[in-house]
Amino acid sequence: METTAVQTKAGSLQQEREQWDRQEAAYINRNGAEAIIDAPYLRAKLLFFNQLEAKYGPPITAAGKIEMDMMRLEKRKVEKALYPNWVERQLQRAVSRWIEQPRLRRQLEQQQQAQVSGLRQALRRTGLSATVEHMQLDFSSHTDTLKVPASFRTRPDERMDLELQFKRDKAGNMQFPSYTATLKNLQDPSKDRQYTFRLDKNNGFDITEAYNLLCGRPVMRTYLNAEGRQSQEWVQLNFNERGPDGQYVMERFPRVYGFDLDHKMPSWIQFHEDMKPEHLQRIMTGLQKGNRELIHLPIDGKGRTFYAEINLRDRTLSYYDEKQQPIKGDVAGHFRNREQKIPNRIKLRNGPRERTAEKQSTTRRIQH
Repeated sequence: METTAVQTKAGSLQQEREQWDRQEAAYINRNGAEAIIDAPYLRAKLLFFNQLEAKYGPPITAAGKIEMDMMRLEKRKVEKALYPNWVERQLQRAVSRWIEQPRLRRQLEQQQQAQVSGLRQALRRTGLSATVEHMQLDFSSHTDTLKVPASFRTRPDERMDLELQFKRDKAGNMQFPSYTATLKNLQDPSKDRQYTFRLDKNNGFDITEAYNLLCGRPVMRTYLNAEGRQSQEWVQLNFNERGPDGQYVMERFPRVYGFDLDHKMPSWIQFHEDMKPEHLQRIMTGLQKGNRELIHLPIDGKGRTFYAEINLRDRTLSYYDEKQQPIKGDVAGHFRNREQKIPNRIKLRNGPRERTAEKQSTTRRIQH
């Protein structure tokens, strides 16, 4: 899987100062102008300026340097109001520079490391465990949004493109709210399908489920109903209808109404003497995730390999042979009919040779 990172410039120092100014104006409106010259408020504002210095560090761009200089001028005014004595003010600045600033930077680094660890866990739950180990994710303070593209081949003529979308929340913590998956048909781009999956508690589809949904297969989900109880439903994308957001409509079918796999699994698979319980459970779990599941069972005394997937429209299972070509009718009959055709072709090919050999034998007898 290939990945690169694309960053969007963050909420800047200027934006954070503007946000403080708006909060200050609301504070004055509630408590009066005298409230912002009280010592507790001035100490809170001075701490805020120190946090900004630690967060944004030495600015790189010219605009950033100008913004930082303006903030430091305002900071000196706060220091002067809070510490009128020159000696006391200089002592406070020394404490801020050599003790407070390093402490704030260490605290910020720890927070960033915790965020990266949490986001990597979220990525692993999405099915990207092999990818995130090689991803150099930059969740620095200067990044409000981060987009990470990734892609992998699913079949020789098909590719899955991903765009992982990270966004900083109001508290300044980076979140992983969504990713966009595009199933690319490399032979016919008109058949490409795209959907943005939002990772909330009721919609946290992993990469495998996203791929199966874009293939048109249903996936089992567990939701909380209005009474707070868990309810299992099948979900499936409707490629013929789009919602107000321009995305395909995701239709939901209650398990009891749409398709109950426990009751629809054919007995000749479920109770086959060679079907082990753990193998059956793996097949059932894979079908619930929307997979086209590989099954290997003896049929008519011969080992057969075929695939099965859920057909929600007909409320049954659809089957495919080892080349993933659709099987019409029952599976046993498919393999039986296919084998019956092979001897006929051999007989037709050997027929002329057999007749020719018989003719040559007759010719040899005449010559004698």
